[in-house]
Amino acid sequence: MKKTLYKAGVAAALAAMAYFGNPASAYPQRNPSQIVVDDAPGSQGPRNLIRSRNPSFSATGEGALLKNYVFDIPLRPNSNVSLDSMFELYAVEGGKISYDARQVRRELTKIANDLEGKAIITRKELASVKYIKDLLRQTPESDLRSVSVLERALNDGVLNPTSDSLYQNGQWRIKNGRYGVLARSVKEGQYEPQSILIVVDMKTGMPDTVKTETVKPSIVKQPEIHPPQTDSAKARQDSVMAERKRMAAQEIAKVDSTRKAEKKQAADSVARIPRLNYGFEAAAGINNEVVLGTFFNYPINSRMSLEAFGDIYLARGKSISELSDTTVTFREKELIGPGIYRQRTDVIIGNSKERPIADFGLGYLFKPRKDLELPLRVGVNFSKEERTLYGESTITHERNMEPLGDPQVITNSKEDYERNATNFSFSVGANYSIGKRFFSGTFLENLSSGISFNRTGKNNGARINLKYKF
Repeated sequence: MKKTLYKAGVAAALAAMAYFGNPASAYPQRNPSQIVVDDAPGSQGPRNLIRSRNPSFSATGEGALLKNYVFDIPLRPNSNVSLDSMFELYAVEGGKISYDARQVRRELTKIANDLEGKAIITRKELASVKYIKDLLRQTPESDLRSVSVLERALNDGVLNPTSDSLYQNGQWRIKNGRYGVLARSVKEGQYEPQSILIVVDMKTGMPDTVKTETVKPSIVKQPEIHPPQTDSAKARQDSVMAERKRMAAQEIAKVDSTRKAEKKQAADSVARIPRLNYGFEAAAGINNEVVLGTFFNYPINSRMSLEAFGDIYLARGKSISELSDTTVTFREKELIGPGIYRQRTDVIIGNSKERPIADFGLGYLFKPRKDLELPLRVGVNFSKEERTLYGESTITHERNMEPLGDPQVITNSKEDYERNATNFSFSVGANYSIGKRFFSGTFLENLSSGISFNRTGKNNGARINLKYKF
């Protein structure tokens, strides 16, 4: 961006198109209450400015719009488009540049309205308003559904149609057209983040190679719209541009070494860090349990992630804890006739069983390779404890200490109580991405299967698991 973009915008050097010639005829009509000045001090605090190593790029509208260019991005299902390589942006105060998809006409209109609403406006800012309005006349509306899909795909700064779900089941989920890409720096200390809008044309097509294709997007130069210049005005502009290039070269030299180190670190990464994942899971175990639930996966890096999960038991299976206690009561002998005694013995057995209802917890996920996951989970199991009492009374008769007849046995049972209970749960296992192996290119591509060993309460078991990630 002319090596340094405008200071209030992304990178600081070029502030719209300069004011040349007769100002009365050069600029669009403005708010009569505005005060027009040649220059005004910056009203914003220190910014983490965005700059580009490409000296041909420039910004307009307080640095809010990359002007003169529309980036033509041809996409194939096997394309791999790096926005960092395309725009060559970096933040002066450090930190990564993030990207987001926007509706281009809405963003252009917002930039123009913000400038027109200022009480004090410079002549360069008036020229920016005219430039943006002329660009709006050439720019169609962005497709809203495509903007939503692109917004998720741009999170990591790389467009990979297959892995970003831009291309599924042989169909494109985005339409050809013009869109806005918003580049943004991060806050570093006292330096606030800054952003810039970049206009791009997305053009989709069918695959023409089986190998991953790294696309270098073309740059279509747009005719620059500015007032007619006199010879003296053109000379002034050439002088200003030369000075800006010289200053930008000095700035780039200062940060070049640190940026090279960051690029090397990014190149050494085994795989791109995925965005927040979520999905559904199901399992069946040897204890006759069947569970269904959901999970959320947050990546720490390309190999490690943290998980949160919640499962409910569709089939509760065997009890996860079982307790039993016995109470024996010997009643006094009772004389019921001449020399005949009756003896009663009561036995009460209490039996408690806990059956699982749901599991909730956290987990750690390690990926030794792209198609293999090793999960470790701990959590809390919520269960229902049911206690049943079994009673048995045995009555015997005797005369002269000799039994008379057979003993009489009376039995009965009743539910004592039901209450909620909690237990510790633990599992460790392995999942293999069967979707990428057997169903690549279909809606089952994100399906994985595996086995886990579980302990819930006092019960050990094993399960076969299925997971589907969106």
